[in-house]
Amino acid sequence: MKSFLDRNEIISALNGFNPWWSARPLSVPSFRRLAFEACKRYLEDTSLRRAILLSGPRRVGKTTVLQQTASALVQKGNEPKSILYLSLDHPLLKLLPLREILSLYHESTYPEGKPATLLLDEIQYAQEWETEIKLLIDHHPQYRIMATGSASVVHRERLAESGVGRWITVPIPT
Repeated sequence: MKSFLDRNEIISALNGFNPWWSARPLSVPSFRRLAFEACKRYLEDTSLRRAILLSGPRRVGKTTVLQQTASALVQKGNEPKSILYLSLDHPLLKLLPLREILSLYHESTYPEGKPATLLLDEIQYAQEWETEIKLLIDHHPQYRIMATGSASVVHRERLAESGVGRWITVPIPT
């Protein structure tokens, strides 16, 4: 990890994003968009080796769907620490490659190699995110991955090339 970043600050940010790790309540709206049910089905289908990309304009509920997903997984009995939510537009997290954040998560919170759900908000802020997600899908079958990005993220040519067969796009309209 880069020496100018404080490991404890990053762990503190991870803990703040994931209140269910310490049994703190997560307040989420009871209203669920259609995208929630679609994402739930895709996440539960472990035969699908693909990431789910929620796409839509700002303020349509993409983050809410991720948080509702975390809440539903905890309520269903999943190990709370197996659910990692990251807001990748956070000033500290923007500075780190996704693999380093995951390494710190596994060192400090949840063992590597066990099934985990990654809920990655604002994926476009992660460094080389297309390649990182592709590698996670190809080499880490224990991860179930759901990410959000603006509508423009989905239409980028790089995503189309690097993500062929690795993405399921769930649009959230206005």
